[in-house]
Order: sequence, then C-alpha cells, then structure tokens
Amino acid sequence: MLDGQTRPSFVRSAVEVIHGARVQIVLLECAPAARHARLVGPRGQPELSNPQMDSWAAYLRGQADDLNLPVIDTTNLGIDAAVDALAVYVHQVRADRAAAEQQA
Repeated sequence: MLDGQTRPSFVRSAVEVIHGARVQIVLLECAPAARHARLVGPRGQPELSNPQMDSWAAYLRGQADDLNLPVIDTTNLGIDAAVDALAVYVHQVRADRAAAEQQA
C-alpha cells in the first residue's frame, strides 16, 4: 500500500513491468475545506493548505476519473471510518478475484 500524493498513472506504469502483480489503485480524497481543517488542526501542517495542494488534489481526482478508479470520499469520515471503508473495498476486490479464479 502506498500512502501519499502519488499519481495513479505513475503507479499503474510502474506495476505494468511486474508480471503477475495484483494492484488496485483507490483514491482517498476529501473536500478542500476538510483537507484545510485537517492540515491546520490535527496534522499541524498549515503550510500545506494552499492553492497548490488544492490543484494537486484536483489533478489526482482527474486522473482517477480518467483511469476509472474507485474513489473513497473521506470528507465526513473519521480515521477509523475511512479505514473501514477501505477495508470493505479491499475485501470486495479479494472476493471478486477469488470468484473470477474459480470460474477460470
């Protein structure tokens, strides 16, 4: 799992050279106001709450949309709920892959 502001297209191109790699990219995002509140408050990184960060977040969302990637909006989720939402997604992907392997 990668954490951070990594371009989905970069991740996808990096794993294409690894035969047999099973990778699923999911964008975790939140509204700009929520990101600002988190950076200024609990994260203690107010310098990161700026127009450049907003543009980067919009760029990442655009890549997710262009690549038809799933998006989990964490605007109204606490950390535990965001982790739970990601876990639900991971379990679904694993179940789908297992079902596809049984059919093959």
